[in-house]
Amino acid sequence: MIKYYIDLGSSTIKVYSYSNELKLLEEHSVYFKNNFDSEKGISKENKDELCKYFETLKKKYDLKYYNTNIYVTGIFRKLSEERKTELVKLFNDKFDHGRKNNRACNI
Repeated sequence: MIKYYIDLGSSTIKVYSYSNELKLLEEHSVYFKNNFDSEKGISKENKDELCKYFETLKKKYDLKYYNTNIYVTGIFRKLSEERKTELVKLFNDKFDHGRKNNRACNI
């Protein structure tokens, strides 16, 4: 089974696959630092872009909850505990195909 790894950094999202070796599939720039606040999190515009990009990735690579790992680095380490929890919920909801009418991006 192919596993996918997403590195969510301060300004770049890198998507990797792993079967027999780690392979960089693509990179996408989102400047999460713009309008970032450790208590409020990333801006609405950046959250919307992130969700839209995740939807694209999900369809393109058939990403599922069980075959995808997301690692957050950079400014995401500065998030408050409440925002970190919200971000984990967002990612879990985005890859949980058992839910109907997924509204994770409307947090």
